[in-house]
Amino acid sequence: MKVALINGQNHKGSSYNTGKILALKLTSEEDIFEIFLPKDFDKYCMGCNSCFMKSERLCPHYELIHPIDEIMKKCDVLIFTTPTYVFHMSGQLKGFLDHFGYRWIVHRPEAIMFKKTGCLYFNRCGNGNKESRKGNKRQFILLGNI
Repeated sequence: MKVALINGQNHKGSSYNTGKILALKLTSEEDIFEIFLPKDFDKYCMGCNSCFMKSERLCPHYELIHPIDEIMKKCDVLIFTTPTYVFHMSGQLKGFLDHFGYRWIVHRPEAIMFKKTGCLYFNRCGNGNKESRKGNKRQFILLGNI
């Protein structure tokens, strides 16, 4: 089993460590592909709509996002980790996910994503936990309930 561990932060804090423990329970170290945002991808969607209207290959960031997309496609499990910033996922993870908006169920879903198991781990302490869960969950439902 191959696992993509996509971290919404560069440092290896509690969110990362929890995701890594889960990944190691599922598979061996050599079958885990780790991505750190923004180190491995630091671009924000420009809103040009090329991916929606024509092809994701026309995205100005296609050459940078494509290798990560290929990792996600070849993995069986996608684990996303993020600290909670102002009741939501990190801006780095949100910016990353914005590049896949064309795949949302209401646009152009990709069948391969419906066969994946997904997990979102976000670290939240104190008030606002319910609001954090709601917003983060919405992103993944729109991507095919991964």
